[in-house]
Amino acid sequence: RYLLLAGHLAALSTLFVGIFARDRIPYGMLAMLNLRADYGVGLNGLRSTALLSSGPIWLMVGSVFAASLINIRAAVATIVVNAVALFIFGWQVQTGRIGGGAFPTFVTDDHAWVSGASFVLLNTLTAVVMARLVQILEDAARQSREAMEDLHHERLQLLRAREDLQREVDVRLQAEQALRVSEAQYRSLVEHTADGFFIAELPAGRFRFLNQRICELAGYAMEEGLQRSLWDVVAVKDHERIQQATAEPAVLRPAWERGPYTIVRKDGSTFPAEISASVLALDDGSVALGILRDVTTRERLREIQRFEAIGTLAGGLAHNFNNLLMAIQGNLAALLMDVEPSHPHHALLASIAEAIQSGTAITRQMLSFARGGKVEVKPTDLNQVVRHAAAMFGHTRRELLFRESYEPSLWPVEVDRGQIDQLLVNLFVNAWQAMPTGGEIRLRTENVTLGPDQVAPHQLSPGPYVKLSVGDTGEGMTEAVRQRLFEPFFTTKEVGKGTGLGLASVYGVVQSHQGLIEVQSERGQGSTFEIFLPAGDR
Repeated sequence: RYLLLAGHLAALSTLFVGIFARDRIPYGMLAMLNLRADYGVGLNGLRSTALLSSGPIWLMVGSVFAASLINIRAAVATIVVNAVALFIFGWQVQTGRIGGGAFPTFVTDDHAWVSGASFVLLNTLTAVVMARLVQILEDAARQSREAMEDLHHERLQLLRAREDLQREVDVRLQAEQALRVSEAQYRSLVEHTADGFFIAELPAGRFRFLNQRICELAGYAMEEGLQRSLWDVVAVKDHERIQQATAEPAVLRPAWERGPYTIVRKDGSTFPAEISASVLALDDGSVALGILRDVTTRERLREIQRFEAIGTLAGGLAHNFNNLLMAIQGNLAALLMDVEPSHPHHALLASIAEAIQSGTAITRQMLSFARGGKVEVKPTDLNQVVRHAAAMFGHTRRELLFRESYEPSLWPVEVDRGQIDQLLVNLFVNAWQAMPTGGEIRLRTENVTLGPDQVAPHQLSPGPYVKLSVGDTGEGMTEAVRQRLFEPFFTTKEVGKGTGLGLASVYGVVQSHQGLIEVQSERGQGSTFEIFLPAGDR
């Protein structure tokens, strides 16, 4: 009894040590302590209460502990130890070495061997089952750990993939942002440039893209412009030049000739422009990327410079020619004083005097073009001047029909009346010569206001102007003739039928009045001269 109590106390002390000191004791030592306590209880039970007590059960529990806490080999070892212990204790009890007959014993030896064998078999099955169960649990735990490690590894991979993806997304977002900024910059550059920009399909010419400037130049809204084509905007006479530039294969296409080209606005008016374009071959066809520049101002300045140079030349010639005429006229006057009217040479001298007067009139016209001098400037009703000039000219040219339309409350203009009369006569004569078999001369006056863009090419001031239109139904003129129309001595008439100074003097008069003159004409469609004179005080 005392031995059993001592064994139990030892087992309890080991149990308390395992509970309260498990964090400081290695697992193997803790397992051995448990086995030692269990075997202490079992062996003491055998010694104190013999084989039929709870001692064998503790020994079997030791095997179970060995199987569950250590491994199957330890369990097998404990089973062998249990069998040997039972055999020794049984032998000692049967021989009376211990117990002294006080312990209950088996009836026969066979009974003892059968009970021992059953115990060993039960102990073995229990330990094996427990070991297998522990192995299954360990395998499950290992698989769980491996699964957890795999999950952890996959989680780390997912985290790294997420970080890589995030970096890629960040890079892509930065690239997209940079692309948007770049596109915005280029779009701003294209939209705010002073030149027109277009992308047109070839050979159809349909516009894919237009900037606002080209729409303003052509007079179209953006939606209207995108429904048009390059062939709608460029004048028909220039189509062949563009078609030749785009007819060759992409690698052989020459650079487009810069121009100038004639651009047709929505309202039918035209203006000169340079076009610089490149042809690109895309997946869905070829396109032309072009820049269209309005060169009206440059052409006007060039025209003004040309006329200034011609005017300087004409003025010098007129002065020299006038000096010669004055010398001839002085000598002729001296001759006429000594020649009687009845003299045979008097008629010849008189014809020379008439020729001198004609030459003087020519020099006056040349000087008018060169200097544009105004003799007497005062506020004038242009309607009255035009009516009077048309009536006077109409009396001498019955084959002409005047169509007149006057602004009822026309603003006054500060002009030289004699200069304006001469201007009108020259325009009427030009119209009459363009209609040898008769026709109409259309006269129209109106009040207009010119903006900065309209007067900038002519270096004039914006503001109120009086517009005078003189049109005819004559033969019209080519673009080449129109470009040289106001040059002194330029004429399309036969030799001896025109001096080429009439329209030149018209240009000089308009320039001297700080006005501008424009000509609209096509071959076979007649011509229209539009004169703008600054309005005076109203």
